[in-house]
Amino acid sequence: MFNAIIRRYFVMGAVVLITVFGLGAAPALAQATGNPNVTEFDRYFDASLGLHWADTNPANVPSGYVDEGAIGYLYVSAALGLQAVYNCQDGQPGTFVSVDNPCEGYTEISLLGYDYVNAPTDGTAATLLYRCFNGTDHFETTSATCEGASGYTNEGTQGYVLTSVPQTVLPESPFVWLLPMTAIALLSGYAILGRRRRRLA
Repeated sequence: MFNAIIRRYFVMGAVVLITVFGLGAAPALAQATGNPNVTEFDRYFDASLGLHWADTNPANVPSGYVDEGAIGYLYVSAALGLQAVYNCQDGQPGTFVSVDNPCEGYTEISLLGYDYVNAPTDGTAATLLYRCFNGTDHFETTSATCEGASGYTNEGTQGYVLTSVPQTVLPESPFVWLLPMTAIALLSGYAILGRRRRRLA
């Protein structure tokens, strides 16, 4: 019976560790921000094409596009309260950002990162991300009025992006509660094993 209990606690610990380290994918070559949990989310524009492109990896952006600056910041790993943000293409020359998988039925170009499903309640600075469209070009912005751009309409929100780089560990990170669970499970197993050995001595 004791062996079964010990095995159960150690298995629990192993499962929790596997869950932590295997949770979610990370975007490739995310831009450094000083916080390894966060990447810069920029918008680019090609004036000759009249098209925008949003990305967290400059290497993904085609030549001819000029960086217009940061829209906000995305987390690089999945966690509780976050959702994946994708760069997508619908057959037209331009691209669009979506939190739908798989890209509202269109083609996924890349995983950009993760933003909040709902507004954070812990004081983290975040704001709604909007997607705008003029019939041929999409662009992403934190402006509900599409920055007043002529001909563009607001297609809706795509979650909440960070407006600044947090200096602390992601509050919703599974490490916050899964790692203590792992420690408790493992220590409980050792404690039971120790008691059994003392009784047999």
